[in-house]
Amino acid sequence: MTIGNPFPAAAVARLSELPDGPLTIATPAIRQALAYVDDYLAAGRGDDAEGGKPGKPGNVIAVVGEYGTGKTHLALEILRHIRRVGGTSVQRLYLDAPADTFLALYQQRFVVELSKADVRDQVEEYFADIVAGSLAGSELTAEAARRLRDREIDAQAVIDRLGLMESAFLQALQEHLRVVTENDAFGTALALFRRAEFEDAVWEWLKGHPPDPALVERGITAAIDDDAAALEAIGVFAFLCGRRNQPFVLVIDELEKVLSPPHLPAADSVLAFKKLLEVFSGARALLVLSGLPDFLEALPDDARQRIGCVVRPSALSTEDTRGLILDSQERAFGKRTLDPFSEETLGYLVELAGGTARKVIKLCYHSYQSAVAAGTGVTQAMIREAAREQFELTSRDDVRAEVTRVLDRGGWLFEAGHVSGDGVRADFWVPQGDGGAGCAILITDSVLTRPEANVLAERARRLRAGAGRGVLLVVNGYLADHLAPALTAVCDRPPLVHSLRRFTDDFDAALRGVMQRLEAGAREDELKALRDRVDRLSRQQARGFESLLDELKRERRRSAEEPSPRRPTYERTDTFHFPDTGVPSPGGSAAGQELPDPVEREFGRALSAVDTLNTIAAMLKAAAGPEPSPVRIGDREVLAAVGAGAVLQIAVQEFRSGVAEWFSTMGPLAQRNLTGMAELCRGYQDVYLALPVRRLVRLADIQRRVSPELIRTTPVQDDPDYIALVLGSLADRVYVACQESTKL
Repeated sequence: MTIGNPFPAAAVARLSELPDGPLTIATPAIRQALAYVDDYLAAGRGDDAEGGKPGKPGNVIAVVGEYGTGKTHLALEILRHIRRVGGTSVQRLYLDAPADTFLALYQQRFVVELSKADVRDQVEEYFADIVAGSLAGSELTAEAARRLRDREIDAQAVIDRLGLMESAFLQALQEHLRVVTENDAFGTALALFRRAEFEDAVWEWLKGHPPDPALVERGITAAIDDDAAALEAIGVFAFLCGRRNQPFVLVIDELEKVLSPPHLPAADSVLAFKKLLEVFSGARALLVLSGLPDFLEALPDDARQRIGCVVRPSALSTEDTRGLILDSQERAFGKRTLDPFSEETLGYLVELAGGTARKVIKLCYHSYQSAVAAGTGVTQAMIREAAREQFELTSRDDVRAEVTRVLDRGGWLFEAGHVSGDGVRADFWVPQGDGGAGCAILITDSVLTRPEANVLAERARRLRAGAGRGVLLVVNGYLADHLAPALTAVCDRPPLVHSLRRFTDDFDAALRGVMQRLEAGAREDELKALRDRVDRLSRQQARGFESLLDELKRERRRSAEEPSPRRPTYERTDTFHFPDTGVPSPGGSAAGQELPDPVEREFGRALSAVDTLNTIAAMLKAAAGPEPSPVRIGDREVLAAVGAGAVLQIAVQEFRSGVAEWFSTMGPLAQRNLTGMAELCRGYQDVYLALPVRRLVRLADIQRRVSPELIRTTPVQDDPDYIALVLGSLADRVYVACQESTKL
């Protein structure tokens, strides 16, 4: 950073111990949050739990906003404000949530911010209050009680000087802590913490390790090793501080990393989190939760109702930004000046940033750098160049590659570099049906000026001309907020700005949304629409299971190279008895490779079962006919089952080919020992277990009602679970059949 730049380069809020901290503009959101905090601090606190009026309950504040809007800055400003107003008497703790579970939040963030001395001091405070309370009832010891309450003397010194029985006070402490924490284990542990011989064992347990035998003997048997226990532990510390009328403020930032996939907590964890919100109110403590809107949406309604105040960071206005520039320059140089900005460039910068705090600060920093280097004032061109340099984090070719991967993974048919009939080029074209409908995908770099936006809008209008056509715009870099509405108007959804973290998921969801709308609005017949969706689903399923089938082939090759005497264990082998299906086995020339009759019979049953799923044409005909049909066009469960059935048929055929190759290449001795056969069986079983078998059963049931004559020759009509039964046990029955066929 060039010396003398008054603006921060990173524009990212950090926990700072500087007395003044970063500059804060008093936006409406800041004022709302601090007013709530002032109300909490100003409330009458009352005396301790031994007596006196209770203070006003604490509460929960949620700071919610998108990236760069100032959530963390606002949360940290709450802590700085509390330090300025409440002084050192208020305990404050800031945690940035890990991308993990509540247990990780406790073990990796919360407990590491504590120390033995902190916990010991809290326990000693409780102990002193108990001793003082017992002495207050006698005129002889009333003065000692007063001095102890005022912390003029030490509790242990009072006990020693008056010859009191310490064990009685320790027992009272333990009982009191059990009531305060509402947990026997924590009450016992915290009482033991005062004794030197148990201090390390209790501290180890509080950090999440299994309890020491010395603690187990005293009733502490469970470790703090899951989300519910971790949240309860945080609540206990809130009680420990708050019940002594000592304000306790906990800030948890980026909470969406815990309350969203892939770490979405279980129902019992959400229930424990809801209880934590209640605990902070009961303990007269203050909890500040900060994060993306996702975390608030992940909470059930009754949990959201326990949040006393929801604050959404305000966008910076031109006046706010002027104040930021003046304050920054006064702090850096002792002079309140707008130079090198002007009123015109100030307004342009705010408009370009859309009032987003992080964007405003970054553009201020980099345009100030450019102006100093050039020896001139800040120009609009400098601001635009700063935006391009700082927000175009990847190349347009890299974005195209990401789009290609998403299209491939989703099973979409697409054309790269598509040119429309009137010569307009799109980066990609995803067709919908055969009538020229589809979605054009445009990829562009930063859009900062009205002419740039007009050119894009015209391209989008021409590509969208015609029935059933849509446009999806991807911006690699910076999109000026004031230009976004004009582009949204000519596309099917707001432009998608590339993000290193979320782009693939966001693009996939956006494309699916556009294609679903096009499909819903298309006037082609329903039969053709369903066929297109089945084709796409089949491609997607085939690509998804391609790696599994490759693994099956590799197992087949390894079975010939790496002998393995192990036999898989199949407990129900002798309990399966299948009737004759009436369908000839696929052996002989029809199958291309011969197998012993016992083995061929097992594959015959399996392929016959799979064949009952291959009535897609009849189902589509019935669904598109004039008569009512149980098959609903667009039923995702049916489509998924059709795709799974197609993959399963390939897996059975591949399994049969592997077994046939094994018989043709392995010598008599290897065949008698079934060397390598176990690996082939396991490979098939892995593929089978990866498929949604329950949907196959659902498909068989639908087929029975649509075209019962197609499956009348199989046991499926009487037993819908027949498919799952015969295909699920295929590996063990083939193994046994091979064993029978290779006996001398």
